[in-house]
Amino acid sequence: MVGGDAAPGDGVVLRINGTTYVGSVLPGNTFSIDVSGADLAVDTRFLASVSGFDDAGNPFVGTALSEHTVDRTASATITVDNITADDLLTASEAAGMVPVTGTVGGDAAPGDAVVLSINGNSYVTTVLPGNTFSVNVAGADLAAGTQFTATVSGTDAAGNPFTATDTSTHRLGPVAVDDRAMVYELPAQRIHYNDSAGNIGTVDPTTGTRTLIGNAGRVFGDIAVGSTGTLFGISFETPSALYSINPATGAATRIGPVSGAGFVNALVASPDGRLFAAGSSGDLFQLSTTTGAATRIGSFGAGQASAGDLLFADNALYLSTDSGTIRKFDLATGIATTAVSGLPNDLYNLAQTDVGTYVGSTSGGQMYAIDLAAGTAVRTGVSTARAPQMYGFAAAAVGGPLVTITGDVTPTTAGQDRDPDGSTLAVVGVVAGDVPAPAATGVGAVINGTYGTLTIAADGSYSYALDHSRAAVQSLGAGQVANDVFTYTISDADGAVDTATLTVQVNGASEVPPPVSTTGGGANDTLAGGIGAETMLGGAGNDLMSGGLGADVFAWRLADRGASGAPAVDTITDFSVASRAAGGDVLDLRDLLQGENSSPGSLDNYLHFRVEGGATIVDISSSGGFAAGYSAAAVDQQIVLAGVDLSAGGLTTDQLIIQDLLNRNKLITD
Repeated sequence: MVGGDAAPGDGVVLRINGTTYVGSVLPGNTFSIDVSGADLAVDTRFLASVSGFDDAGNPFVGTALSEHTVDRTASATITVDNITADDLLTASEAAGMVPVTGTVGGDAAPGDAVVLSINGNSYVTTVLPGNTFSVNVAGADLAAGTQFTATVSGTDAAGNPFTATDTSTHRLGPVAVDDRAMVYELPAQRIHYNDSAGNIGTVDPTTGTRTLIGNAGRVFGDIAVGSTGTLFGISFETPSALYSINPATGAATRIGPVSGAGFVNALVASPDGRLFAAGSSGDLFQLSTTTGAATRIGSFGAGQASAGDLLFADNALYLSTDSGTIRKFDLATGIATTAVSGLPNDLYNLAQTDVGTYVGSTSGGQMYAIDLAAGTAVRTGVSTARAPQMYGFAAAAVGGPLVTITGDVTPTTAGQDRDPDGSTLAVVGVVAGDVPAPAATGVGAVINGTYGTLTIAADGSYSYALDHSRAAVQSLGAGQVANDVFTYTISDADGAVDTATLTVQVNGASEVPPPVSTTGGGANDTLAGGIGAETMLGGAGNDLMSGGLGADVFAWRLADRGASGAPAVDTITDFSVASRAAGGDVLDLRDLLQGENSSPGSLDNYLHFRVEGGATIVDISSSGGFAAGYSAAAVDQQIVLAGVDLSAGGLTTDQLIIQDLLNRNKLITD
């Protein structure tokens, strides 16, 4: 604007950044000249002049100094709220979508863009009225780390662009992963018999059918199955002599005289390998399995002469007497009592075939079902009556009713419970069943399940005892599977919790002893060995194998493997971890492995060991597909050793386990 004598049409000159801009006064004594913004940005002070003549013709010049500031920047802020109420992402929250919110400030305004960069993914939204924002984010992306960035961008009212970034941090809760374990019901034991003609065989107590094994060449008063599968026999003479009997052929080898015992006609072995005998005096003896020598350890009572057989159960010995009773001798106290009365005087034969299952038969072949706890015996209606007369029963010692497996639910193995923050985990509660609510008690206590009991420690280690005395276990037949489920809760250092289940798969067994079967076919087979040393060959398919007593060899053929990435899975339910020299079982992989040699460095390319659910799983690549490291895609055969931990004792690598197996002659390769 101009004033004084200046009037429309007079000249106006602006000198800015060395550039002259010329215009003229407009009606109303104003002016307007387009000026380069770049010049104005450089020169924040410039002169403006107006010049002309008044009405009298006198010249004039008016000058003004203009000053301004340059606005060339914009600023903004962005702040991310806690992603949850406690800024801790739990496993359940990580499984869904999480709304992430926040606020912006400075020049940021509604409509400006907000971008969250999380786990390599971009989540885009805009600023809302009130300068807030909200966007749903996959919990899995938030669980992949503990930091992410949020950025707001736009332009201010002057058109200046801006970008602001905030780094948000959060905590991660523990992740509990469902665990599985596997346990096998003990199969019923076969009953071996000896008869008046010196024959050795097996008898089915449910049908009375006898199967001849061979002839010992002498008559025994009784026989017993030792803990390693060897049969023992006591000769039917005075003085008696102890023999070992080949369980596959029936051939007998004399060990020595039963010195110091007189006439004995009853024999039994305990699960730990002790051998006991009794005879006409009522005295009880322990025999040396290497010499036959007898040591008196107690008495069933005066006048309690043996009718012909002994039974071992629950750390006690039971004798069938010729007075129609079964007498019990408690090995812990040395006290003898009557367990069952009212029996025939000629109950020659006693055997335990399963937990809580006892049978006997008379000289006439009448079978009895005996309940030692109730003190009763009932005829079953089954008869084994035929010549020659049976003189004794023998079955492998069943042992106690509990079969225990162990494991660990916390992160000693990949895929188990974990804490993304790396803090220490602890188990803080456990209950039976699949329960959604977190448990807060039960750690260290015995938790009663349907088929057994679980005890779990704060460090995640657990033991599960399958109780064969339970009706639920005994009701499971061969091939039947049931689950015992427990829910446990873990907590991390922040107090965050998560729950998971431990499912123990209980595999049933027949309550009737299965026939001896050591070679499978092309289907999924169930194989059961006898009491001697056998070679078990499952064949193709997924096989379930039990070697029974004796040092057994489990062998595999190349033609029976599965496909790479879809292996055949064979399970051994009773693999003995003892050395071969001590009667342990052996894995024979000579035909299965191709191109290997018997060094850990070579076998490491073929074998990978892992412990899961109380079992050792042997992953095998028959072609050496682990040369570049273990790969599940290369596995074409799996061997599951139920209830076995080959990594025990610090054997933490494949090569250490392989070397241990080789040292103890438990692994056969080329």
